Order: sequence, then structure tokens, then C-alpha cells
Amino acid sequence: MTVKELKSAKVIRVAIYIRVSTKLQEDRYSLSAQTVELTRYAIQQGWEIVEVFRDVDSGTKLDKDGLKSLLDCVENGQVDIVLCIEQDRLSRLDTVKWEYLKGVLRENNVKIAEPGRISDLSNADDEFFSDLKNLLAQRSRRELLSKMGRGLRQYTREGNVWGKQPEEYLYDPYSKTISINHDRAWIIPLIDRLYLEEKMGLQKIATHLNSLSKTAKDRNWTAVQVRNKLRNPAYHGQLKKTFANGETITEDNIYPPLRTTETYNKIQDMLDKRHSKIGTGEAHFLKSIEIRCADCGNILSVRKGSYVDGEYKHYLRHSNNYVTPCPSIPSVNTDRVRVPLLSFVKKFLTGEDSVKNYFDLDFEDDGKLRNLEAETNRIEQNIKENNGKIDKLLGLYLSGKWSEEVLDKNKQKIENENEMLNELLEINNKKIELIKKNQLSYESLFKNTALYAGALVLGGIEFGHFEEEDLQDIIGELFEKAVYHDETETLNVRMRVSPEGIPWDIPIKLDPPNAQQEAEKLEQQRARYNLTQDLINAQGRKISFTELVKLSPLGAKTLRRDEKRFGPYKNLHLGKGSSERKEMLVKEISKMLSAQPDLGARKIAKELSMSEKTVLKYIKEFNLR
Repeated sequence: MTVKELKSAKVIRVAIYIRVSTKLQEDRYSLSAQTVELTRYAIQQGWEIVEVFRDVDSGTKLDKDGLKSLLDCVENGQVDIVLCIEQDRLSRLDTVKWEYLKGVLRENNVKIAEPGRISDLSNADDEFFSDLKNLLAQRSRRELLSKMGRGLRQYTREGNVWGKQPEEYLYDPYSKTISINHDRAWIIPLIDRLYLEEKMGLQKIATHLNSLSKTAKDRNWTAVQVRNKLRNPAYHGQLKKTFANGETITEDNIYPPLRTTETYNKIQDMLDKRHSKIGTGEAHFLKSIEIRCADCGNILSVRKGSYVDGEYKHYLRHSNNYVTPCPSIPSVNTDRVRVPLLSFVKKFLTGEDSVKNYFDLDFEDDGKLRNLEAETNRIEQNIKENNGKIDKLLGLYLSGKWSEEVLDKNKQKIENENEMLNELLEINNKKIELIKKNQLSYESLFKNTALYAGALVLGGIEFGHFEEEDLQDIIGELFEKAVYHDETETLNVRMRVSPEGIPWDIPIKLDPPNAQQEAEKLEQQRARYNLTQDLINAQGRKISFTELVKLSPLGAKTLRRDEKRFGPYKNLHLGKGSSERKEMLVKEISKMLSAQPDLGARKIAKELSMSEKTVLKYIKEFNLR
């Protein structure tokens, strides 16, 4: 159908649809340019513009706010034509989603228009032409991504660096030269000496560095950051990049060396021997965040788990410097964190309105401020109570009721809790101060977004095309730490983006586990149960549950949960207060009295290794005589 034929029929109602892939395009030119050109064209044709719908998102997605609003308008019978600058603005959808979109337009007798052409989807030739354009748009997108990848690989082969550089180097983008940053270069030889000569572990090195200096981002050093310094080949001059197609490109003599190749090789050998079981050399999107367990306050680290479909699964578990007992012992497949966390990051960095659901900044109601002040008072009270508990712990130690080891464990647990409470107290006080000054707003919140991460995402590259190292950097730039709540399966990540640098806690609800993940988790629990049974058997005698708790690195609750799942441990005395032991003793007393009705309680107690008082209690309670 031509434009002339349609114009002669009736007054045409047109919905203009414009789309760009990135926020930068929106701000610079594309949305406004499309709007001006399409509005001018619709007026020239004498069409009535119903509304202009906008999206800043990929054409491969059907679930976009502007497109959904457009389809609502179509289904309400308010539109005759959808006008776009080119059809690929409307769709680069896969076949299934494209068929759905066409179906909605065709059922409502709505046509697709571009300047100079109208496609009637009820016409077989027009539909074929539209299908062909959609396929070409998909292919064009794949070719573009492929060309970008080839260009970046060739750029790397030519010895050029790109992306974020190690803090020990300075990069001049104009001359494309790299020089040593002498303010930070001392870090590498110090780490090498502590690791190779003094045989310090990663966490101890991080602690030592914290006593000397913060990181370049003014944060505390972590074991993961130390490991990354030891693994990075740049420090002996080598540029090494692994791309999405699996190709690894290595170029020597690119960086001014801060360690020798020989030293690097020694470090890798030692790392492989000491840390091979947990895969410390691998990048992971969560490894730049300090994650703590909400139940015990201990650090959770990303640990390598089972090998499935050609790759290792990774889990959030307690780190090796696990100190205080934990009632939950979480083991979380990090695949359950990836999609919800990256979805929030993308929404935040592209300015989607839905991200406001994570930030409650509407304090016009005085009741919200009062609630925040009340919460702050409760936190202060909890800190005071915890300080009192520490004083009582010291009294138990001095009286000889507790050993120094037990004292340290309980003290550490309370101090971990106080550390988190003090952070919340500081955050709440800053919020209250800004609210009273009327300085807490969405505008100021987004203005303080981490620029490095924003530039990466807003540059038009989707998360699916990032290497894991880049994702680790992005997440590390936005979030300084997190707390995992095992009971609710929520990861509260803390952002450094709001006014005055106030960290903001964002609750990220984990994806539900799939059947395979559940099976893997069950196997891990079974393996843990078997190791516990091996520990009991190794004692060469029956032991009590109390002894087992002292011998095992696991807590009493975890041991009991495993026993409930897989059956009672063998070679373990039943606990004195357990219902099973009570039932067994009652049966034995009954059996002995049946054989000898006049048998005295003292003899029964001696035979069964129990107190005479308890024997008399059971005889009376169960009417055994």
C-alpha cells in the first residue's frame, strides 16, 4: 500500500516509536533527531499524531516500557499506523518474539510505516518484506558485534592496551604510552616478598597492607585483591587478554616490569599448590565485594564447586579464616545471584524509573523520618547491649568458667555484629541530616554514580558481551560490600552512590534454585555428612556429640541437620538429653525389671552408666514397676 492510497482513505492516527540502544545516544542526538524527522513527516502526510513512544534499550528485547505502552495503545484501538525511522528501531527480535509483535499489530489492523513506505502485515508480500528486514537487522547486529570483537582482538595483537589499567601504571591515551606510577609501585615487590620469602597467606598480606595504606580507591585490602596482584602478568611486562570466542592474546614487553618473569613463575607455582582447590586464580563477578554472613558476621568467599556441562560452578561459602560458629552455614550457587544483580545494575546505570523502587527517598511524610530516627535509636541500644555482653564474657573468662578460645570466639561474634551495626548507625545519621536539610533526592543520588562503571555500560555494550574480569571491575566499582541473609535468600549489596558518599543497601532477591542446583547442594551436604562420619570413625571408639562438636569445624546445628537428613551417625553416644537416648534407656530398664522385678535402682544405674536419680525418675514416669 502506498502513502497516497492511505491518505485518501480517512484521517490516519499514528503512533511514533523511537528507540536507541544506549543512554549516550539519547542524550547526544538520536532520540531528538528521530522525533523531529518523524513528526515532520507525519504532519506532511496529514496524519494525526496520537503519541510518541520512546525506549533506550536493545532492539532484541520485547519487554521494554515504551514498546509495551505502544502495544497497549494498539490493543485499545487508538492507532492505525506505527511510524518509525527504520523498522529495526521497532524490532531486532528473534523469530518467536517478532511473530508475537506482528500478531498484535495484524489483529488490530495496524500497519508499520517508515518515511516513504507502509507495510500492511495482512498482505503476504508486505509481511515477507518485513520479515526479511527483521532477519537482516538481527544479522547486522551479530555482524557488528563480531566486527567489534575482531577489531578489539587485532588492536590487542598490535600491543595496544585498553580498559582499566593496574594502579601501579599510568597510561597516556594520546601518546599511547605506559609508565610506572611510583606512588603505588612499591606494592608489588612488597607483596612478592611477603608471599614468597615470609610465606604469608593472602589474608595476612591484606591485613599487613591495611596497616600501611588503603587501596587506590581508599578501601581496605582483601585477600582477593592480593591474589589478583600475584596473578597479574602485567607486572612482569606481559599484556594478556582472553576474549569471548575463547582466544587468548599475549604480547610481551608492553608494561615496564615491576617483577621478573622468574619471580612470577615461582609465585604461580606456589599459588597453584596452596590454593588450587578453591580456584583463586579465576575472575568472578562477585570477587571484588566483601560479602559477610548475616548469621555469624564472617566473610563469605566465592569457592569453586562441582564441574557441570564443561564448567565449574561457584558458591558463596565461609572463607578459610572462618572464626565464630554459624547457625546457617550457607552454600549459595552464584548463578542465582548473577541475573538479579546485573539486572539491577543495568537499570540503575541506564536510569530506568523502575530502579526508584530500590531507593525510598520520599520523606515528605514526617512519619517516615520518625521511623528512621526510631530505627537509629534501636541500633544505638543494640550496640550498648552488645558492649555489655562483652564485659560479661570477660567476667566468665576471669572466673575460669570459659577458656580463652571460647572467649575469643564469642567476643569475635559480638564484635562482628557491632561492626555492622555501627555502619548502619553512621548511614542512618547521615540520611537524617540530609533529609532535614532537604538534600536527599533522586537527582543527587544518580549524579554520584560510579563513573567508571557507568561509562562501560552506557557505552553501548551489553553485559552478555563483557569478560568476567570486566564484570568483576564494574561490580567492584559500584558496590563496596554485601551481607547475605540465608533465611530470606537475599543479598543486601551496599552502593557508594548517594549524596555525601552515603552507602545505600539494595536488597537483591536471589533467583530460585533449579533442580540441578538442589541436587548439587544435596550432594555437597552428603559429602559433608560422610566426612563427619569419617572423623567419628577415626577416633577408634564411641564418642559423645559434645566431643564431636569440639573435633568438627562445623557447628552443632549443622551436624544435627545433616544427621536428620541422612540418618544417625554411627559410633556416636546418644546425647544425655536426647529423646532417642531416653527411649533406649527406658526400654533397657523395663527389660531388666521384667527379668528381675526386685532389682535395685543402684544396680540398674551402674549397669547402664546413668545416675540412680534418673533411674528412679524413669521408673516412676513410665510406671515400670
